[in-house]
Amino acid sequence: MMSRKNFKILALMVVTIATFALLVVGCGQQAEPAEPTNGDNDLPVSGGDMVVAVIDDPPTFDVDRTTWFQAHQSILYDGLVERNDEDGSIGPKLAQDWDISEDGLEWTFYLREDVTFHCGEPFNAEAYKYRIDRMLDPEEPSANFHMVASVEGAEVVDEFTLKLTLKTPDAALWNFLGGAFGAPMCPACIEEHGEDYGHHPCGTGPFKLTEYVSGSHQVVERHEDYVWGAPYWNNQGPAHIESITFRYIADEATRMLELEQGTVDYVTPIPPPQVDRLRENPDVQIITFPSNGIRYWGFNCKREPWTNEAVRHAMMYAVDREAIADTAMGDLADPLWSSLPPSIAGYTDELESQFRQEYPFDPERTRAILQEEGWEEGPDGILTKDGKPFEIGVWVRNDAIDIRVAEMLEQNLRECGLKLDIEIMEQATLTSQTPQGLHETIIWMYGWYDPDILFHVFDGGGTRVHFVDEWLQDQLELGRSLIDMDDRLPIYEDVQVYLAEKAPWVPMYFPQSILGFSARVEDIRVNPYNGALLWVDLHLSE
Repeated sequence: MMSRKNFKILALMVVTIATFALLVVGCGQQAEPAEPTNGDNDLPVSGGDMVVAVIDDPPTFDVDRTTWFQAHQSILYDGLVERNDEDGSIGPKLAQDWDISEDGLEWTFYLREDVTFHCGEPFNAEAYKYRIDRMLDPEEPSANFHMVASVEGAEVVDEFTLKLTLKTPDAALWNFLGGAFGAPMCPACIEEHGEDYGHHPCGTGPFKLTEYVSGSHQVVERHEDYVWGAPYWNNQGPAHIESITFRYIADEATRMLELEQGTVDYVTPIPPPQVDRLRENPDVQIITFPSNGIRYWGFNCKREPWTNEAVRHAMMYAVDREAIADTAMGDLADPLWSSLPPSIAGYTDELESQFRQEYPFDPERTRAILQEEGWEEGPDGILTKDGKPFEIGVWVRNDAIDIRVAEMLEQNLRECGLKLDIEIMEQATLTSQTPQGLHETIIWMYGWYDPDILFHVFDGGGTRVHFVDEWLQDQLELGRSLIDMDDRLPIYEDVQVYLAEKAPWVPMYFPQSILGFSARVEDIRVNPYNGALLWVDLHLSE
């Protein structure tokens, strides 16, 4: 058996070492963990209600019933492990230790014995086995089954020892175990509430849901028994802040106004055009750091005309990535041609340069490819086929940045003789309906910290692009089955070349993450490896 100490070297191989992830606060100084004080005591101020503005409310708080989880959902949950924000290594959380067999097929976790769910029920090996069994249930499999596709099953060794048996080695399993999608949910509460559990969530996280009004707000209160924060946190729990109110505010201008007026304490995302102005405001703190994801234009490849590879390939020349990145984010984004950003292992400058040269913005080339496929230029300049204009529908979430991207894309496509119909939707509707394939195209993003994100995006065709390809599936499964990152990287480089050729999507840009806080929020700390705000460390000045 391989001990956790020895396994640390192996774990580091599956982590993207984002050494460039610099946190910047205010007018450009580097963020350092604060040393808060409370009068004469060197202790953080305890108590207070923090108010957070987010775009919209989640469709559910049930981890297994959604493919998109945000901060106001994940704050209720803990993973078995946690990524250290200093070096990205895997560290303990609900699991205090573990062993991995030499063949990588048996993962044994030794769980903490002092953890309770929000309802008071104990967390133990049986509770986590229930979690895994629920994900693997063939009658109603989890929406995120692909994250545990390598897992054969879970076994309770004793009350606080759990063994996972794998079908194949899976380096990417750490990403599941360390995030909200792999977090335990209370079995008793799931049994009690059934399909309505999504409105009565119960995890082991630092905060518990106490009020939820759809379309308006949610309130979470600190879990008073919480003492199992990650070792690298300044505060292992309970949280300093007594409660957090998440207000659902779709309008960008309203979110910015409330931040400046001090009626909300935290807003994300911050519109890039507002960053310089907000940095001049002494009542506002701005943090920027490289994100671990991309913005892309994705095609529903099971619908015409996107079943036609030539049509998809034509779109690779129809997008002015540089103009879109600049319009959407200014100097807080870089145009991107690769399917992985610089913050994820597998990206290379060589591939990015190659794709940039191969796929420039070239409306005439787009027209030429489509004309070879039977489209002809109509009197208004729009390409037509069988008397029908080439009109493309795109779903966009109700977010100012995404709407600006869509408007720029509309201009690009007009130059190519194509018409874009923009449909603005609430995020909850978009994320629930795209897995069903009800859309034509989508402007969307992903965020992750391992090249295995491509497996999540394209597994079985994917939840947004529905691109079914046997070679791609085999390569992505191979990539996640290897332990050594050096062995994995060539696979992801080949995959990126293949995706550029098959064009199920058009990568557009690699953004900075922008967070805005009121001046009274102290000890702000963001993990650069997963973008997570350390809620337990935060406190409010008096």
